[in-house]
Amino acid sequence: MSIEKALGIVVRLNDYSETSQIATFVTDIHGRVSALAKGSKKSDSSTGGPLDLLTVNELVFSTGKTGSLATLREAHTIEQFMMLRRSLQCYYAGMYFAEICSIFAEGSEGSSGHFDLLRGSLRALCEAEDPSVPYIVLYFESHLLAVSGLAP
Repeated sequence: MSIEKALGIVVRLNDYSETSQIATFVTDIHGRVSALAKGSKKSDSSTGGPLDLLTVNELVFSTGKTGSLATLREAHTIEQFMMLRRSLQCYYAGMYFAEICSIFAEGSEGSSGHFDLLRGSLRALCEAEDPSVPYIVLYFESHLLAVSGLAP
C-alpha cells in the first residue's frame, strides 16, 4: 500500500454509507482515481468536510492493488468554480466536461493533459457569457480528442 499525493477535480460522488462517499477524481498525475472517502460527510473529517463536485483539491490517498478502490486520507479544496452555479447552462456544461473527461482519463496515468484541459475549461465557463458557452464546449471536445491521442 503506497501513499500518493496529487491535485484532483471531483467529477463524481456516490454515497457509500451514512457518513462516507466514493469520490472519483481526474488527477494531474494518476489519471482517473476512485477513492473511498471515509467520514467525508462529517464537517470535522480529514477531507475538510463534505466533498463538492467540480472543485480542485489537494489529495493524499493510499492505493492497494491495481484497479482497486483507493482510500482518501486527506483532501483540501484549493479552487472552487462557484460562478458555474449562476446559470444552468454553465453548470450543465461543467458536469458534461467532468463526465466525459472522467471516461477519457481512465488509464492516462502520468499525463496531466486531461486535468489541465478540464480545469482550464471550467475556468473559462466561470468567465463566460451564456451565448459563448457552446464555443467553449466545442473547444473542450476538440482538445479532449487531441489530448487523448484521437484527434483527426
